[in-house]
Amino acid sequence: MDSYFGVIFFLTILGYLGLQQTNACSILPGGFPMCFEEYYGKEVREIDFKREHKIHEFHVNPIDDDNVRLGQQWEESIGHSRDEVECKKYLSENAYKPEYETKMYDYRIHNKKTLDDTPIGIAPVTSLFVITKKEVWHCQSDYDQYLQFTRVLTEMASKEVLGKIFYYDGIEIIDVPIPSQKNEKLNSALVREIKYLHPENNQVLKYEGELVFKKPRDNDDSGIFRLVGSVRSPSLEIDDFQRDVVYNYKVPWSYGINSEHPEDGHIYTDDQKPYGDIGQHDDKAICELTMPSRIYTEKSLPYWNYWDNSDGYYTPNLIKQKEFTEHFIVTKHELWKCTIENKETFFRQELEYIGRKPMNTIEYFDGNYVWEYNINEKSKSVAIRSVHYFKEDDLTINYRYYGMVKLINPNRRQQGLMEFLKDKFHSYRGE
Repeated sequence: MDSYFGVIFFLTILGYLGLQQTNACSILPGGFPMCFEEYYGKEVREIDFKREHKIHEFHVNPIDDDNVRLGQQWEESIGHSRDEVECKKYLSENAYKPEYETKMYDYRIHNKKTLDDTPIGIAPVTSLFVITKKEVWHCQSDYDQYLQFTRVLTEMASKEVLGKIFYYDGIEIIDVPIPSQKNEKLNSALVREIKYLHPENNQVLKYEGELVFKKPRDNDDSGIFRLVGSVRSPSLEIDDFQRDVVYNYKVPWSYGINSEHPEDGHIYTDDQKPYGDIGQHDDKAICELTMPSRIYTEKSLPYWNYWDNSDGYYTPNLIKQKEFTEHFIVTKHELWKCTIENKETFFRQELEYIGRKPMNTIEYFDGNYVWEYNINEKSKSVAIRSVHYFKEDDLTINYRYYGMVKLINPNRRQQGLMEFLKDKFHSYRGE
């Protein structure tokens, strides 16, 4: 009996640790750790084809219905396990074709039929997911000219609450909590699909050999997300301390997102202006991950306004915290407890979220890093990484902290946004 409870306790701890690792991953540029591994400059076998022609199952939420199927079953096997192909990324924005999108079957509507009695379960994946990454690679052997294929990578975040996801080989799924104050905790799904296609007919292929990925040149800007606004130079790191936020103005930054279709989308304005200061410019704070019970809750979400002109003139509407997930998909949340040289204590919150709706203009204060992306063929929305500071007694009032921080997490090395911005800043300066 003791051994039984020991096993249960061990599995519970593993599940808890897995949840914490899931909570910490990022899908935005410069984030760390990334939710899905990148293989630049590596030799890998990335798809496990052991369960041939079997469909897999992932439980996103304890719901009987609302199930979908993702991916495609491979049709032809090429090459051998001893083979090696070199893969080069297409950098053109048009490399990813509409037919490359992940195939989805929506079981919620599969019992319905069209007038000609055709099942309509097949649905565009964008009806339930926001695509967050698209890549197309050409892979070819140096020794066999006939061994070549197109590698397609697609990453997505679910817009709706799903029950189960059935999927074929090449699919990876991570669940992320949806912020809520309710007892029933629900999850979003982050999905990556990798598939190999015949270069002529797009037939799905099975290849079990190695792939060698050539790292794209430094100015590869073929990703989904494009940084909004001018790049502000981050400070240099000193003894693993870094300055998270560069405060330039006490007024918000303002940028047009849908310049070609300004009528499509709302104006969003940041309603969480910093109201005070913490510490001094030369202060150094040690920050540790903390308070798992207070992350992924509605109370931790930032305040935004959206401006509606349905009456012919713009009027602001405060997005209540319980309404936040109607406008944004939260993909990452961390809370850090920081101490300045064993004296003042405060909290650092890092939050990542993706817009669900088209956006016209965005206004935001320092502490938010904003990317725009195409939410559909004609409209754009944004993805945001926010770093905010709060006092211990109130996590709703945003403060300015001008000092430096050192993030302590034994499960990962310190890397991320500052490193990304430094690379961007140097590339803009032509260094």
